[in-house]
Order: sequence, then C-alpha cells, then structure tokens
Amino acid sequence: MLKSPDDVTVDWYIDTAREKARIPSDGKLAIGMEMARVNVNHWRQKKSLPSDENMVKLAKLTGVDPRVALIDCKIWSAKDPATADVWRSIKKALKLLPLFLLLILAKPSFAADFAASVVKSERVSLYIMYSTDVVCRRLGILVSTSRADLIPSLWP
Repeated sequence: MLKSPDDVTVDWYIDTAREKARIPSDGKLAIGMEMARVNVNHWRQKKSLPSDENMVKLAKLTGVDPRVALIDCKIWSAKDPATADVWRSIKKALKLLPLFLLLILAKPSFAADFAASVVKSERVSLYIMYSTDVVCRRLGILVSTSRADLIPSLWP
C-alpha cells in the first residue's frame, strides 16, 4: 500500500487518484466516485472536505491505506494546531505499527523488552512478557523459555 506524504493535501489525493486511474478531469473523477462534480470542485477550492466515505473512496483510488487517509482528513479539519498535531502523531504511530509487528515476529522478546522499558511496574512487565510468549507459541513461533523461570506460576 502506498503511504501518503506527511504533509499531504486533498489536492494530492485528487491528483494521485486521477493519475492512477487515468481520469482526465476532476469532473470525471466525481462521476466515477458517484457524486456531483461540484463536490470535488469544493474540495479543490477548500470550501469543504471529503466525507469519511468519500475519503475512503479516494484512498482506494490512490492506493493509500484508508485509515491513513481518514487521519489526513482529521488533520485538515482540526480546529487548532494542537489538535492537528495529535492527529499527526497518530498517523506517525500507525505508520510505525508494521515495523513494530515485524520486530515482534522476528524477535518475540522485543515486545517484552519494549514493554519493560515503558512500563515501570515489574508485575505488568512480567505479564506482558508472558502474554507475548503465549501469543508467539500459538502462532508457532519459537520463543525462549528462559522467562519461565521468572514467573513459573503463570506458565501453562
């Protein structure tokens, strides 16, 4: 899936959708999206923003993850810079999620190590390590059993 640029605009989505779908005009894009031509014109003129449903349609046409596209729309509609910054941080976290999951699959202890560094409570950290090992075992991923010595009462 294509990732949208960090500071993307609705114009980028329109232009990219038209380019990828080989649509010659904004009007034909609107027709293809089953909407009035004026809607796309209003997006271009910054008179309105796409609805969530239309943003998902644009995302599919551009190849951008619809979740990212919806966050972009929330960034544009934010009433103040602080709110927009919160949405940008969510977008950044969403983009990092696949890398985080890959690290967990490649090195199951990564999740436990990460949780232990973030969560100060030893009891919670041990539970997270136990949970990570259980999930990995169910997925058929070989995990270290050395943690079993830490909390043998929790291991099956």
